[in-house]
Amino acid sequence: MFGGTMRDLPEFCFLAPKAMMVLRELPDGQLHTFSWDLGTCVPSEILGPDGWVTHHHPSLRSLSLTTDPYCEETGSEIDLSSLRKLQNLTWRGPRAKDIPALSDAIRGNLPQLQNVGLDLVDWPGIQLELTWDIEEDIDEESWFTHTVLGLTSGLPTVAFEAIRDLSLSQVPLGAAMAHAINFNTLSSLRLRKCPLWDDFLKSAMELKVPIKLKTLELQYNDDVTQSERGDVVAGDFLGVFEGLEELFFCNPKAEIAVELWHRVVHQQATLRRFVHHQRLIGSSGISKQDMDFPPDPSMLWPQGYGKNRDIPRVEEDYPQNPLASLNLEFIRLSCYQELLESFGLPFMKKVSWKILHICQSHTDIVHGVTTSDIYDSTEHASPGRLLRLGTRRFAQWIFGPQRIQSL
Repeated sequence: MFGGTMRDLPEFCFLAPKAMMVLRELPDGQLHTFSWDLGTCVPSEILGPDGWVTHHHPSLRSLSLTTDPYCEETGSEIDLSSLRKLQNLTWRGPRAKDIPALSDAIRGNLPQLQNVGLDLVDWPGIQLELTWDIEEDIDEESWFTHTVLGLTSGLPTVAFEAIRDLSLSQVPLGAAMAHAINFNTLSSLRLRKCPLWDDFLKSAMELKVPIKLKTLELQYNDDVTQSERGDVVAGDFLGVFEGLEELFFCNPKAEIAVELWHRVVHQQATLRRFVHHQRLIGSSGISKQDMDFPPDPSMLWPQGYGKNRDIPRVEEDYPQNPLASLNLEFIRLSCYQELLESFGLPFMKKVSWKILHICQSHTDIVHGVTTSDIYDSTEHASPGRLLRLGTRRFAQWIFGPQRIQSL
């Protein structure tokens, strides 16, 4: 939808009249929630300087926008400066010229903002259009705190005083951003491909303030994939607080999976949902397909286990898997099909485990389904329905007589 021709959507010039037919029916000041999730520009008649929503409903509590970051339509100016009662703000796909409006919406509501979601979609593209103030020493690390939040480089200031849920995608962070967060109220933190996120977490740890997160999501970006610092920071951060219930982690290096899992054990008293992807984006120039890599089997299972089905398998043979010590209800990860049974064995006596979600692994994507993998060559089935032999065996085992009862 972003940057497209909007063939399946109304012409832009017709959007405002159609929306206004509904908005004019609402009494002034009665609208508390407004969402624009079309992935298009927002007509200035709605959210512009004299927009109907901003002028007639300044007491709006929740605003959610999904706009087109590449939109060049005229009559799509956004002005949110009149909104001063927002508690929930989500914006996916702002343009570079929308940054002042975004800043107004955040600055004008900082004391009471509880839920903030911002996805810049194309931060590199926005960077090219921004005017950097060299005299004020504004760089990528300080851009968000200075330009968007309006914080000076002087004494650290807690800007998000009431924040509970913070979700940022492709938003440059840095150390200063940690000072702007009230970690005493923050319960959910999601950082997806945010430049300098590791500096942000390091600074948060150095503050020595109570961290009360229930949900944490970390997705690596390019500036930490070439070194070990992101792995170290993520592991250290998991060790400085307790009480985490949900953890979503996406990094490109399969070999550090077990190291991270050992740090996850620090949250074993409360952690119930765990998602871990070792994901890499191909750089061949032909395909940019995401691929999930399972952890190195030699680090989790004794050599040969899961491949030779004649070797006896018992729970005691798998002490390397630290996840077995957790009382998880939901696990999602990529895994070689041949190792699925080996992975599940340490959980045989668990009563908490309810859902196992196995993602397509790198080998599945590269090799696809072959004729030897077809579970019944006489039955006609589309490629999407074919089960690899390893998957079928795993299903027969995990739901068979010796099944994990809670799963």
